Amino acid sequence: MKILEAQSAQLTNYEVFTHLTELKAKSNARKGNRALGRAPGNLETVVKEILDYFYEAPSPLGSKPFPYDSNTIKRLLARLREFRLTKAEIIMIMNLRPTKPENLNTIIEEMEGRFDDDQQMAIVAAIAEVLGKPDGEAERQAMTDNAKEARKEKSDMELKQEEVMDIDG
Repeated sequence: MKILEAQSAQLTNYEVFTHLTELKAKSNARKGNRALGRAPGNLETVVKEILDYFYEAPSPLGSKPFPYDSNTIKRLLARLREFRLTKAEIIMIMNLRPTKPENLNTIIEEMEGRFDDDQQMAIVAAIAEVLGKPDGEAERQAMTDNAKEARKEKSDMELKQEEVMDIDG
């Protein structure tokens, strides 16, 4: 494979998700027909790991019911057109689905200078209208699980360091 033009397009997580689910469906169909050839060895692993990441909270793609469809990007662009956001800002909004102006501040450059409080709330309301609101319970559970996993990894690392020190000492 040869890259002809680097970064010729930026994609939202939804567009990547759609492409990968279609790729996975084609791969599943291909398994029954050996004449179609074989996919690269690690392709299935990469696709599975990325899709797993998309399905986890707090990702908008992990929400139930599924918040996006083929017209979501068009609807979001129409609702946010008056605010003259950049393409990168729109992509980040699609990917992160900010629910408060504080979250939006991490996405929109110089937000306080560009938008007053009412406009910021209008942007957040438009996002919630088009992309839906996140499942707060699922997000809290994901954050709790992530914190537990991080503590376990830290504890395991400390134990390994102690073992190495015992062996050396």
